[in-house]
Amino acid sequence: MSKEEKNENLIVLKLEHLPAIMKLQEEILASLPSSDLYAPFSSHDFSRVLGEQDQGFSLGVFVAERLIAFACVLFPGEGEDNLGYDLAFPAEEIRRVAHLEEAFVHPLYRGQKWQQQLFGERRARIQAMGRYRHLCTTISPFNYYSIKNALAQGLVIKKLKRKYNNQWRFILHQDLQMGHVLPVPSSLTKVVVDQRKKLEETRLALLLEQGSIATEVSRDDDHYTFTLLGKHR
Repeated sequence: MSKEEKNENLIVLKLEHLPAIMKLQEEILASLPSSDLYAPFSSHDFSRVLGEQDQGFSLGVFVAERLIAFACVLFPGEGEDNLGYDLAFPAEEIRRVAHLEEAFVHPLYRGQKWQQQLFGERRARIQAMGRYRHLCTTISPFNYYSIKNALAQGLVIKKLKRKYNNQWRFILHQDLQMGHVLPVPSSLTKVVVDQRKKLEETRLALLLEQGSIATEVSRDDDHYTFTLLGKHR
C-alpha cells in the first residue's frame, strides 16, 4: 500500500467509533504475552480524545470498513497526570506538553509501518497547532518493539519510574523545536540490561537518574543494549 493510499484510509475518530476502538483494544490486550505491557484506556479515557475537542484527538485506520489501527493524543494541560511534572519541566512549559497515548495495530496488519505512519501524522497535526512543544509518552521497559519504534522516531528515554498500577515505565520525550537534533553529550555509553533482573538495580536506572538519555536500543535474547548520552552541555 502506497503512502498516498495509507493517508486516504486514515481519519479522525469520533465518539461513534468508540465500540470499534474498545473491541480492537480488547483484541490487542488478549494477544499480549503480559498484561503489564500496556495500561488500557477506559471508555471514559477515550471519550476525552475523540472528535474535535481541546483535550486531544485520535486517528484511526480502516480497511474494508474495519478499524485495524488507532492512535491517540492527549493534551493534559495542568492536570496532575502531565508527564512534564515527572520530567521537572518549568511551570511555563507544562501547558505545552502533548501526550502520545494508546497506539495499537491489529496483529494481522503489523509490519506495514502503520505505527510510524500514525506517529508522523500525530506529530504533524500537533506541530500545526503551534501551541505545543513537548511530545511525551510512557512505554513499558519490557515492550522492546514499542521502545525501538519510539526511539527511531526521535524520542529519547529520560526517566524510569513506577507509574500506572505501580508498573515500571520509561518516560520518553521529544522537543519539537529541536526535532531530531540531539544535545551535544559529555559522554556516550553502551549499557546491557538483563531483563530478568530488577530494573531499579541496573546501571541504566542509575544513569537515567543522573541525567543521561537513552537514544538507541538493540536486543539479544533477554538482554537489551541501550546507547546513552551523558549529561549534555
